[in-house]
Amino acid sequence: MKVENSAEGRLKRKDAVDFARASLGLSGFKITSEHEARARRFIDGEISLEEFLGAADKS
Repeated sequence: MKVENSAEGRLKRKDAVDFARASLGLSGFKITSEHEARARRFIDGEISLEEFLGAADKS
Protein backbone atom coordinates (compact mmCIF):
# COMPACT_ATOMS: atom_id res chain seq x y z
CA MET A 1 0.00 0.00 0.00
CA LYS A 2 1.32 3.43 -0.92
CA VAL A 3 1.91 5.84 1.96
CA GLU A 4 1.55 9.62 1.55
CA ASN A 5 5.05 10.98 2.10
CA SER A 6 4.22 14.69 2.03
CA ALA A 7 4.97 16.91 5.01
CA GLU A 8 1.23 17.11 5.64
CA GLY A 9 0.87 13.32 5.63
CA ARG A 10 3.79 12.95 8.03
CA LEU A 11 2.32 15.57 10.37
CA LYS A 12 -1.06 13.79 10.38
CA ARG A 13 0.63 10.48 11.24
CA LYS A 14 2.71 12.14 13.98
CA ASP A 15 -0.38 13.78 15.49
CA ALA A 16 -2.21 10.43 15.49
CA VAL A 17 0.71 8.65 17.16
CA ASP A 18 1.13 11.44 19.73
CA PHE A 19 -2.58 11.17 20.57
CA ALA A 20 -2.29 7.40 20.97
CA ARG A 21 0.80 7.77 23.18
CA ALA A 22 -1.06 10.23 25.42
CA SER A 23 -4.13 8.00 25.64
CA LEU A 24 -2.06 4.97 26.53
CA GLY A 25 -0.05 6.90 29.09
CA LEU A 26 -3.16 8.27 30.77
CA SER A 27 -4.51 4.72 30.93
CA GLY A 28 -1.38 3.55 32.73
CA PHE A 29 0.18 1.61 29.87
CA LYS A 30 3.85 1.83 28.91
CA ILE A 31 5.01 1.77 25.30
CA THR A 32 7.92 -0.54 24.58
CA SER A 33 10.96 0.52 22.59
CA GLU A 34 9.86 -1.93 19.88
CA HIS A 35 6.49 -0.21 19.60
CA GLU A 36 8.18 3.19 19.54
CA ALA A 37 10.40 2.03 16.68
CA ARG A 38 7.34 0.83 14.75
CA ALA A 39 5.59 4.13 15.44
CA ARG A 40 8.61 6.02 14.06
CA ARG A 41 8.52 3.91 10.87
CA PHE A 42 4.81 4.71 10.49
CA ILE A 43 5.37 8.44 11.06
CA ASP A 44 8.23 8.44 8.55
CA GLY A 45 6.01 6.78 5.94
CA GLU A 46 8.04 3.57 5.75
CA ILE A 47 5.00 1.44 6.60
CA SER A 48 1.25 1.90 6.14
CA LEU A 49 -1.32 2.11 8.93
CA GLU A 50 -2.39 -1.44 8.15
CA GLU A 51 1.20 -2.67 8.45
CA PHE A 52 1.69 -0.68 11.64
CA LEU A 53 -1.44 -2.10 13.28
CA GLY A 54 -0.87 -5.59 11.91
CA ALA A 55 2.65 -5.69 13.31
CA ALA A 56 1.26 -4.82 16.75
CA ASP A 57 -0.93 -7.94 16.63
CA LYS A 58 2.14 -10.15 16.26
CA SER A 59 3.98 -8.93 19.38
